[in-house]
Formats: sequence, structure tokens, C-alpha cells
Amino acid sequence: MKEGTIISAHPGIFNKLVTYLERIDKTISDEDKVILIMYGLPPSYHLLVTRNLYSRDTLKLNDVTSALVQYELQRWLKAEEGVEL
Repeated sequence: MKEGTIISAHPGIFNKLVTYLERIDKTISDEDKVILIMYGLPPSYHLLVTRNLYSRDTLKLNDVTSALVQYELQRWLKAEEGVEL
């Protein structure tokens, strides 16, 4: 994913690809999906990726996508306020 891309579009595109794979009988575990999403993020999400990958025993797709949307919202609000990230 390129820097500056809206993160909320990332899981939608990813889910579409997973659906295509499932149609040809290729299943991906939720934990693998999380890892693929996290490693597809730009460098500015490094802190979020590190926190999510290493602070949990299990990786749940819903938890991670919620965290991504929340993180993007915080970044957007700080940018609106003129706070340097």
C-alpha cells in the first residue's frame, strides 16, 4: 500500500482478493490474513504493526481492522489540528 492511501480501502481490497482465492479452494487463516494486511501497510504504520503483532497471543482480523480504522481516524484528526505526526 502506498503512503497516503486511505486505510479503510485496504481491507476491502484485501477481502476481495481473499474471496477470489476461496473460490479456487485456497483458504487463508484469520491470523495469516492479519499478517498479510499488516505487512502490506506503509512505513508510517510501523508503530501500529509492531504493537499489534507482538502484544497479542492471537491475531483476530476484526480487532486489527478496527485498530487500523481507529489509527487512521486519529491521524486524520491530528492532521486537521495541524499536529505533526
